[in-house]
Amino acid sequence: MKKNLFILAILAVFSTVFITSCGDDEDQYACSVDEYVGVYNGSHSLKITTPISLDVPISDKITIAASGTSDVDVTSQTLGATFTGTISDCDIKVSNAHIDSFQTTVSGITAIVRDVTADLTVKKNITKSTVYTTIHVTSGTAEIAGNTVDLGADGGSTLSGTFK
Repeated sequence: MKKNLFILAILAVFSTVFITSCGDDEDQYACSVDEYVGVYNGSHSLKITTPISLDVPISDKITIAASGTSDVDVTSQTLGATFTGTISDCDIKVSNAHIDSFQTTVSGITAIVRDVTADLTVKKNITKSTVYTTIHVTSGTAEIAGNTVDLGADGGSTLSGTFK
């Protein structure tokens, strides 16, 4: 009887260790220049609520290239611009990036964006092979469907992006 209880106890401990060790692994994120370097296709999402409510996807191809031991160049094909950023806490960070102007057309609606200043953050999930971008616009304007929108109003606009 004691032998059976002992064997049962050993099996219980083994089962607990085995079950907890087979859980989902946490996602891994890029933290070095080499892990970020590459070309990624996807889109940014520009959400506007005033004077009209729109969620405009902006297709883009971004290229990330090494420019130092902790610096990278992030090039946006749609914006026609390259920004130099620094990897800090596993994110690429670009402060006060400036874009003179760019134009994009989505579903027949043309948006012209002018004189934009923004902060950019890029994070790469290695596990999912996905790059996430966040662009926080602090100033600039967009003309969409005949309406001019102040992108810096009310604390600015944020564009989130997903790229593979």
